[in-house]
Amino acid sequence: MITARARAGAAAVNAGDPQTHRMVVVGGATGALVLSDGEQYDVTSDRWPALEACLSKPMWCRAVPISAGGSAVLAVQLRSRDRSSTISRCELLDVRANGSSWTRVAPAPLLRGSPAVAAVGENTVLLLGGSDEADCATSTVWLFDLCANAWRERPEWEMPCAAAQHCATLLSPPI
Repeated sequence: MITARARAGAAAVNAGDPQTHRMVVVGGATGALVLSDGEQYDVTSDRWPALEACLSKPMWCRAVPISAGGSAVLAVQLRSRDRSSTISRCELLDVRANGSSWTRVAPAPLLRGSPAVAAVGENTVLLLGGSDEADCATSTVWLFDLCANAWRERPEWEMPCAAAQHCATLLSPPI
């Protein structure tokens, strides 16, 4: 990568041809500077060109591939340690679009510190746990539906124990 980043979102995205898959890394921080720019690893050229599009504001975030086989990236803002961020923000980038830009979508209902995010379908993402305003880990699960542009809490999927600073991925059934 060109820029060292902590607390950045990263997602593998599908650009159409399997030979052109990319890893997008966006936001995060380098030292005390919170970032809004991003980079993408291009497997064909083995390089890290900068993304043309920047997030609307600098933010710590998680990122996850979503939509049309993972051709877009959803960035979900994290609560900053100094609590300077008081509202949640989510943005979407379609990596196949020419002159693409980040588009704001429905914000997560709660601003969490260090949750996990995972794509669970073509147009759906889970936000799992994370720390609340008192820095206590939570066990809640929220579902984002891109088609409805809405988040819904899913109490029936609540995690068996509270967690923060964890990761999640969907394990597909064996073929």
